[in-house]
Amino acid sequence: MLLEFQVDEAALAADREVDPRTADAAALQETYFLMPTRLQVYQDALFAVLPKDHRKDASPWLELPILHVATVGLQKVKDICQQGQAIYTLPGSGWRLRFQASGQDVLIHSEVNGRQNCVHYMELLAAFEHFASTVKEVLRRKVPELQKHPYWGKWLREKQGSAEG
Repeated sequence: MLLEFQVDEAALAADREVDPRTADAAALQETYFLMPTRLQVYQDALFAVLPKDHRKDASPWLELPILHVATVGLQKVKDICQQGQAIYTLPGSGWRLRFQASGQDVLIHSEVNGRQNCVHYMELLAAFEHFASTVKEVLRRKVPELQKHPYWGKWLREKQGSAEG
């Protein structure tokens, strides 16, 4: 299982035109730091948007706000333990990832393209935790002023965990 993003330097530059230290916390989570993001379970690219003409292969990358995936997405995965299921709505699209536990496995269904696959819960959790850790590392390095934000600065300094927005 793989959950990763590609750093988009142009998007970072555009987002830094407004001072991230004073930007609205929810706006930072929902609309800033849009990066190509990929979720792959075995051979299934769950974020691949199928092209309308069906003549070319779908890109496995979907533009998503990485702070949202790293926080809300991670929290939804953690919710599976208590609730046996969770729904993560991908910001900006309305598409959802549906998680359904069955023992130690979790069925992930993507509304992006209708694909689904099963993965062990601990592998799913580890992928989202690693994603969150990578987001923190990249944002600390590429957008250091964000560490002075009253809400997100605290999250960036945390060792692990999520922040609900």
